[in-house]
Amino acid sequence: MRKRYYGGQAYDFTDTTLFNAATQSVAANKFDDAVAFAELNISFNPNSARSYQVMSQAYQRKKDIAKAIQSLEKANELDPMNQNYKTQLQQLKAAA
Repeated sequence: MRKRYYGGQAYDFTDTTLFNAATQSVAANKFDDAVAFAELNISFNPNSARSYQVMSQAYQRKKDIAKAIQSLEKANELDPMNQNYKTQLQQLKAAA
């Protein structure tokens, strides 16, 4: 579908749409859905640091701290100037 419709107005495959779906899934306590949306977004937009960050939130809520840390480390690697990612990562590691 992406190949056929990318660039058209039929479907939006940008980073924002899938990121928002992941964020809304976390808010709705649908953590597996959030991870799936974030992973799909990363497959289309591999440098989406915020997708790794929202995936970390989902893993935190699922109590999978190891994966949450791993996801935040990747977000921090992709966007090393983002102080929020650094702070969240430090807090998560301190709590682990």
